[in-house]
Amino acid sequence: MEQNTAKIKSNPGKKKHHRLISGSIILGILMVLAMDITLLFASNGEIRTSPTARRETANPSQKTEVNDMKVELTAEEQAYLDALGPVKICIDPDWEPYERINEQGAAEGIAVDLVALIARRTGVELELVATSDWEESLKNSRMGKCQVLGLLLQTPYRDQWLVFTEPYFSDPSVLITRAEHIYISDLASLSGETLVLPEGTGTEEAIRRDYPNLKIMIVESEAVAFEMVETRQADLTIRSLTMAAYTIKNQGLFNLKIAGQVPNYTYAFRMGVVDDEPMLRDILNKGIATLSPQEIQKISNEHIAVEVQSGIDYDLIWRIVLIFVAVSTVGLLWIWQLKKFNKTLSQKTMELELVTEELNADIIAREKAEAEIRILLYHDQLTGLYNRTFLKQMVLTPAEVHPVTVFMFDLDGLKEVNDNHGHLQGDILIKNAANLFTRCFTENASIIRIGGDEFLAVVTDCHEQQADDLRDCVRQAVTAYNLQNHDDSLVISLSMGYAISTNPATTMAEFMQKSDEMMYADKLRHKKGIYDAAEHGSWIG
Repeated sequence: MEQNTAKIKSNPGKKKHHRLISGSIILGILMVLAMDITLLFASNGEIRTSPTARRETANPSQKTEVNDMKVELTAEEQAYLDALGPVKICIDPDWEPYERINEQGAAEGIAVDLVALIARRTGVELELVATSDWEESLKNSRMGKCQVLGLLLQTPYRDQWLVFTEPYFSDPSVLITRAEHIYISDLASLSGETLVLPEGTGTEEAIRRDYPNLKIMIVESEAVAFEMVETRQADLTIRSLTMAAYTIKNQGLFNLKIAGQVPNYTYAFRMGVVDDEPMLRDILNKGIATLSPQEIQKISNEHIAVEVQSGIDYDLIWRIVLIFVAVSTVGLLWIWQLKKFNKTLSQKTMELELVTEELNADIIAREKAEAEIRILLYHDQLTGLYNRTFLKQMVLTPAEVHPVTVFMFDLDGLKEVNDNHGHLQGDILIKNAANLFTRCFTENASIIRIGGDEFLAVVTDCHEQQADDLRDCVRQAVTAYNLQNHDDSLVISLSMGYAISTNPATTMAEFMQKSDEMMYADKLRHKKGIYDAAEHGSWIG
């Protein structure tokens, strides 16, 4: 039901028509091979595959004989089997031709016969635990209701409760699509196509890991998976070659086809044994080691019937020749039309790329212009600080930003500088003050120039001690600046005040009113010659 996987590298440089040409050539080669095979057997008989695979277990006397050798067990292993008694086994009750439980409640299928042969050779007595579906079989195994699962793949998930035998039956994987689907050389080259799988398979784990480019659809059974592809509800499925050939022929799904193989993806089927019975696994491995390829093929043929009939079917030969000629002619016409289409498509693609480049250039230019507009809209052109427009759209409602502290600053003496030394000198004084603010207010702060000589600093998540530290930082920065300044017209004198609130309902107008009152109180102290008083801010609410 699943597969060990290896990631296939894709070649994105190959064009689709190359893959289609390859598919046409391969189809032609297969037709020639079919002719050769027919002619090869024409003198001795004709090989025909039965339209449906057998559903009954053949009578043992009618089956191809296999060597019923006995595996030599150690004394410890024999004693273990004697004490163990019948081994309970679960299978997939509806997975023909590998295994199923028929209407009489008996197990049958390729894997059933192979496991029975392994059991006979090792002396293991098997007892079937009937289940309604594969999910129930897995559940029984996890719960210890059955000690062996007859046919499955090893996956990391199943390693949690099972130990696995060596593989005893291998089958290549193929991709199944509708007849009109193109040949698939690489699953990685598909984009957004839907791959359908029956539930409970290890294939799902591998495909999700190796091919994230595919959409995965999970359904309840193999039959539903094929039906979803047939009815175009899914694009493809991936199954073993034996299962695909059996299902397509048995259900008459002749609008489906094998559209490709997945190199290095092989279904290596094993038995899974509950992890507290490792010796049972080792005994079964001894039986697996005795199986020959010829025995496996003979047992497989008993369930996928092959008939040999005498005579030469000349009608078949001519049909093959005519089909080959028709397919070759259609293929050549298809390739010619495809080349014309690809040429037109290439031209349109180039035109589209040019239009796309122009659109991208327009988008980049528009985004740049919008960014410049936002800067002009929300920033003061002289200082680069935020402006009053920015202040109007500030939102302080979330509780996580509180407490909030709002500082108000007034640049004392700016009017005298403008009147006595000119507005250019006044602008320099304003910028120097702005630089001092940006040095102190570095985190969670928005510094705003709200007027000619007035500034505002809004600091979120700022407690009283932090506010006092910021106030002292500004004062120390002003003192340091004035000591280094040698131009009397550029001496900075600041009046400041601040207000703190933990209430999210406090409005910016309330903040500004309180901090403005504290700032003017500081200004009055300056007029009285008091500059070193360390007044705290005012609490709101």
